[in-house]
Amino acid sequence: MIRTIVVAVDGSPSSQGAFALACEMAGAFGARLVLVTVAPYRTYFPPGKGEANVSEHEVRSYARLSRRWAATARARGVASVETVNLEGFVADAIIEYAERERPDLLVLGARGLSGARRMFLGGVSTSVVAHLPCPVLVVPEPAAASAADRTDGPGTPG
Repeated sequence: MIRTIVVAVDGSPSSQGAFALACEMAGAFGARLVLVTVAPYRTYFPPGKGEANVSEHEVRSYARLSRRWAATARARGVASVETVNLEGFVADAIIEYAERERPDLLVLGARGLSGARRMFLGGVSTSVVAHLPCPVLVVPEPAAASAADRTDGPGTPG
């Protein structure tokens, strides 16, 4: 039985699709929905090497994003909605949270990086799927999303 669904959101088109699907599933199962945002560390070094930090502006932006999306989830009929705002390297923060909280399902979007970009940058969804013992549902970026629609920061729910 699915009692807790965690959905990672960042405002990207694929995140909006993951959010919509997670809301639909939470409503259908009567599950608790946990919206997780991660204000990403910015660094010019590989993880673990050199200084990494996150701006207070981004922390506040992601907190506002999670509150807006929580209100949207409630308006869509999800009875139990919580928000969790994290900071860190995105994949690592999601993995650590899910390992600690043990949701029944984790839902997240995939941005659809090209082969070369994925090889050098890695993908959050790829890292998460490879490291979590719980079921992970990856929602692809909508085909109609153009490069102009992509964001690196908080957006509004779809």
